[in-house]
Amino acid sequence: MPLCCRYVVVHFDAQPIQLPPTGTLHELLVSWALGVARDGDWEVLGAWPQQDGGPTSWKSVFEKLVTRGLGKHIPVILADACRDVYGASPDAAVLPPFGRILSARHASVSSEIGQLGSEARRAARDAASVRGARVALERLLPKLCTFGTGVLVPDWPEVLKQFKAFYALRPQRRALVRKGDEVVEHLSGTLNRAVVRHGAFANAEAATSFVASTLARAEQRLKYRDLVELTSRGHTAGPAGASFAVRGP
Repeated sequence: MPLCCRYVVVHFDAQPIQLPPTGTLHELLVSWALGVARDGDWEVLGAWPQQDGGPTSWKSVFEKLVTRGLGKHIPVILADACRDVYGASPDAAVLPPFGRILSARHASVSSEIGQLGSEARRAARDAASVRGARVALERLLPKLCTFGTGVLVPDWPEVLKQFKAFYALRPQRRALVRKGDEVVEHLSGTLNRAVVRHGAFANAEAATSFVASTLARAEQRLKYRDLVELTSRGHTAGPAGASFAVRGP
């Protein structure tokens, strides 16, 4: 399906998939992308199988999107590979995905009360600076602690430094990245639960088809929910998914 060139933020994510143990490949990644337009509207751009999740695989995914009409001059890309992999323009901001920064596989994003999970992710993306994020997390801890106040583990400053490029964006673009990450977090959670329930897939084609259809249904439900919420608040509803008004210059 052709794409338009209106996206100013593109998020890339990947879902681990289990295959039957009879073949040589027991697990693969199915990557997917989400585009966010200047008005805050968004859509899932597709899903593609990967064997290793390395630079070559990500480059192939990006080239497929460009072939379908996605412009190379995307202001902000959130992905697991460097700028050169995507052939992004020199002035593009290529940021690490929020989920990777706050993943236990890459950093000890925990406190004395254990993993902070989605609460930490929300606090980080809602902040406007590294210091603001740390203050927000420190305020969050007492709400999660049954006993005592809790403290952040020593490596949290290093974790939060990875958000510097995000906080350096102009407020409008930072708001669009924030909106996209909210959607990615919701969709990836829905997708992961569906994949776990399904179990092993017959092959990569079946897995990719399942991921694409699951994301499409989740996208429809989320946009419908946003539209209902807008209507219930008495707003004039725009196109489905356009429930986000960008603020700031």
